[in-house]
Amino acid sequence: KEQEEIINSDKLSFKINAVAGSGKTTTLLEYAKKNSHLKILYLAYNKSLQVSLQDKLKEYKIPSMQVSTIHSLAYSKIEAYNYNLAHDLKNQVIEKVITTHEQITNQKAYYPIPEYVALVKDLVNFYCNSALIALDDKLIESYKKQSELGAKILELISKNEKRVLDHLKTILSAMKNKVIDATHDFYLKMFYLNKRVSTNLPYDLILVDEAQDISDVMIGIVENQTCRR
Repeated sequence: KEQEEIINSDKLSFKINAVAGSGKTTTLLEYAKKNSHLKILYLAYNKSLQVSLQDKLKEYKIPSMQVSTIHSLAYSKIEAYNYNLAHDLKNQVIEKVITTHEQITNQKAYYPIPEYVALVKDLVNFYCNSALIALDDKLIESYKKQSELGAKILELISKNEKRVLDHLKTILSAMKNKVIDATHDFYLKMFYLNKRVSTNLPYDLILVDEAQDISDVMIGIVENQTCRR
C-alpha cells in the first residue's frame, strides 16, 4: 500500500525512508514508469548502482530517463576534463604548495609538520563534501563539530585559525588553476558553487537512489533544483 502511494504521488518533493532490501529502487523505477511523459534524471550513488539500473531499465522501458552518477553529471557539466584529476591529494604535494606559498607571499621559510599537512588535507575533503560556501570560521566550527579530532589537531587549529584557512584556500586555488591535480570531489564542489550551471538542469523530475549515503554537497545540488525530486 505504501509503495502504491509513492508510485501515485504528485508531490513536488518527497523522500522514501525504508530499510535495505525493502524495494526502494523498484519503487522509484515504478514511479518513473508512471511519470514516463516527463524528462527524468535518475542519480545513482556510485558506478555499480548505475550499471545495475541501466540493466533494469531494459525491463521498464522508460526512454525519457537518463541514469547517471552525481560525479558523472558534474564532470560533463563543469567540463572537469580540463582539470588534471587524481583520486586523492598527496601529502607531499600539499606540503610543497604550502611551503611555496609562504616563501612567495610571506617571504619566510615554513615547513609544516606531518600533522598539520594531514589537517589541511582533511579540511579540503571536508569542505569539498560540505554544502558550505565561505572559507571562514563557520567552516572551521562545522569541521570541529562533525569530525573526531584529537587534541593535537585541535591545538593546531586554535594556534592560528587564520593561517589554516589561508592554506586551505591556497590548496583549492592550486587545484582550480591546475598547479596541482584536482580531486573528483573538488570538481563536484565547483559544480555546486556554479549555480548558473548546477541549478538549471534540463529535467522535469530527478530521482536519487541510496540518498542516505550521499554527501551534503550532493544533497545541496539536488535541493537547488526547481523541478520535482
